[in-house]
Amino acid sequence: METSFAVWSDNLPEEISFWKEWLNDQSINKERIEMINKPFPFSALFNQLSDTTIKVLDVGSGPVTTVGTLLPSATIELTACDPLAEEYNSMLRAIGLAERANIQKVAGEDLSKVFEKNSFDLVHSANALDHAYDPLLCIQNMLEVCKPGGWVVVIVIENEGERENYHGLHQWNFYLSKPDQVSLCSKNKNDSIIINNQLKGVQQFKAYSVDHGSNLPIIQIDIQKSA
Repeated sequence: METSFAVWSDNLPEEISFWKEWLNDQSINKERIEMINKPFPFSALFNQLSDTTIKVLDVGSGPVTTVGTLLPSATIELTACDPLAEEYNSMLRAIGLAERANIQKVAGEDLSKVFEKNSFDLVHSANALDHAYDPLLCIQNMLEVCKPGGWVVVIVIENEGERENYHGLHQWNFYLSKPDQVSLCSKNKNDSIIINNQLKGVQQFKAYSVDHGSNLPIIQIDIQKSA
């Protein structure tokens, strides 16, 4: 289940332009400045991870990862990856943030080709998989590289493709079709699938609406890989 790779690749320049403008906005607010320049706390949403060193992979991170790195009880080893990593690293260096320009160029569809299987405690993706050309494959790969007993966390805007009129990279809709059941479809809604039914090696699957401080309908999916 995938959209045309050509459609996806043709729309990448628009994504690059968006982030270039975002990073260079002179009226950028305090919250964004802090996000770019300072480490911030590892989210309490992931406090089920108890190792002293937690290996985290952020998939489709963009130029600024939303996964925190500060946790008093553990060390966070964060790897950020994105298919546009080269462009984002260049943008970060251009605004004096060369120390943040360490994003790896990897698409979600290729995770298992680049990273070792069973190697991350947490594999995270926020507001990115509706931009992918094969989001289901991305999730399957996220499970592949997650350690047994670890967690895959996906955060998406519900029905983002429809909300954006299928413009640019917004070609997919994630939506809660039932409690704890997430479906995925493209503009052709006849291709709708239930994500829960497509994944193997899952110990727990939780899907629910969350409030991220915006007016957008946000879904969080927490998937624990079988131990």
